[in-house]
Amino acid sequence: MSLKPNQLSRVAVVGSGLSGTSFLSGLVGCLHRDQRRDIEIHVFETSDEFGPGIYKTSLPETCFLNHENNSMGWVAPNDPDAGADHYFKYLEINAERLAEEHECLDISVLKDPRGYTPRFVYGKYLKEQFYQIERLAKSQKIPFFKHRVKVEQITIFEKKASIIWKENDQLKKQDGFQRIIITNGHCWKKPLLKYTKKNSIFFPVYPIKGLMDRDAIAGKRVVVIGTGLSGIDAVFTAIRSGAEQVILTSRSGRMRSVRAPFAKYYRKFFTRHAVKQIVEERGKITLSQVTDLFLREYTAALETYRAYKQNPEQFKDDTWSSYIGQKFYVPDEHHNLNDLIFPDDPVVRLRDDVREAESCPPDKGLIWRSIVKSMYDIEKGLEFFDYVYQQLSVEDKIVFMKKMYRLQLNFTAAMPLPSAKRLLALHQQGKLVVRKGFESISNDTNSGLLRVEMNDGTSVYADIGVDATGYSKDMTHDPLYRHLIAEGECVAHPAGGIAIDPITHALLTDDGLSSVLIAIGPATIGSTYVLKPDSIGNSESALRIAKQVYTVLKEREAVEPSAKLQDSLVNV
Repeated sequence: MSLKPNQLSRVAVVGSGLSGTSFLSGLVGCLHRDQRRDIEIHVFETSDEFGPGIYKTSLPETCFLNHENNSMGWVAPNDPDAGADHYFKYLEINAERLAEEHECLDISVLKDPRGYTPRFVYGKYLKEQFYQIERLAKSQKIPFFKHRVKVEQITIFEKKASIIWKENDQLKKQDGFQRIIITNGHCWKKPLLKYTKKNSIFFPVYPIKGLMDRDAIAGKRVVVIGTGLSGIDAVFTAIRSGAEQVILTSRSGRMRSVRAPFAKYYRKFFTRHAVKQIVEERGKITLSQVTDLFLREYTAALETYRAYKQNPEQFKDDTWSSYIGQKFYVPDEHHNLNDLIFPDDPVVRLRDDVREAESCPPDKGLIWRSIVKSMYDIEKGLEFFDYVYQQLSVEDKIVFMKKMYRLQLNFTAAMPLPSAKRLLALHQQGKLVVRKGFESISNDTNSGLLRVEMNDGTSVYADIGVDATGYSKDMTHDPLYRHLIAEGECVAHPAGGIAIDPITHALLTDDGLSSVLIAIGPATIGSTYVLKPDSIGNSESALRIAKQVYTVLKEREAVEPSAKLQDSLVNV
């Protein structure tokens, strides 16, 4: 028995990468569980592939995930109990097929829960999971429609919205959406180099196809601007394509920390109670107070560990100190915290990280990594660090996002140990040079090469340049958000991204919270820090919001009639 049009609610998802696919997994999963067919779902995707997102498709085997196989799951619409290991279960079942389809894949790595797979494999997982979502929806007769179009505008009228896109040089629209979930991913920065006589010699890291062209790269000197994970992707891809040498540079030269063993850490000083006390006394907590609490926690743990190793008996009645001494490990040549954050020599720091990671016993964790990991423990519905972030003033949030956010990324979005070891090997072979102190890049008219100016007055010359400086937190660069801001349906957050309610992810408008628009993904950074800079945070947020949207819509009053699909495709 089919539902009448006036029994349907309409939901649109703009973008079907990780966040969009995770949201759909949660929403379709809820509808399937309750045997409901009263929500009509429309998915809008710019690319030809639904599921992977732009930077998980067409990537070579040199671009690795920075999380282990057993922590990348969650997208499972017909399995409400699926957890972080769902991706690993997919790999176990499909390892032989994947290895047969792609000679570069090693079955032993695919079947290793602690292994790291190329990102294109995760893209295949998301693509196949999207297909499972679509198939489940159709088998349950849930109205589910896909649109391979780029959304140009969203217009709001009272409590409903229309989506507008361009098709055959004409604007088309669909009306009557009760909820629109915007999950269109990162907003990229403006190019570092605005103009080149040969556009092919300087390009963004994603899409990475330019670096996969052996005819263009082989024998060339390549400079990569940006020492984060995208920059590391570019290094490996350029070397794979036969580059003679790669120069990796950024202002700080700081490469990501190495992902290494950690153990459950119980914070003693930097706690929710300690933060709450400061907030109750002063109304807010300052960044300097947050830093002091973290340093106190770190210093106490380090000193306790060393004291315990000298004389365990002195702590026999001290549960916390005994736990620190038994569960954690610090190398004898452990570098101080300042060297971790502000290394004089990025390669030396990388070598130290590898040594620490390899020397840590398998049943123990490294202290500072474990403390950082504990910042994502969920307490009363919020991750601890997000709770702390919410207690900062707007001014301190701005300072954090401008000056400290990328510092934290170095530890929370770390690189895999195999990648770090490969970078060191390339450096030893002379194929990789790491320089800090990048100032600017330009065309050298005399040589026809790219010239990179360093802050010590020297210059670096290269045949090919890659902009791997990452994404922008200024959402006015994104055409869709720029339009919404101009219409008053969206507000730019001063710390970055757009302003949302941290719990519901509803957009803040000029008149309050939107009853229609919800954002999930990188655009929400600034308002909230619960969205971690990795796939796990995106997926968890999306699933949580999907359940909220479903709960609201299933309890709605009767809605206005929803026109049939073909009838609603009209010219604007």
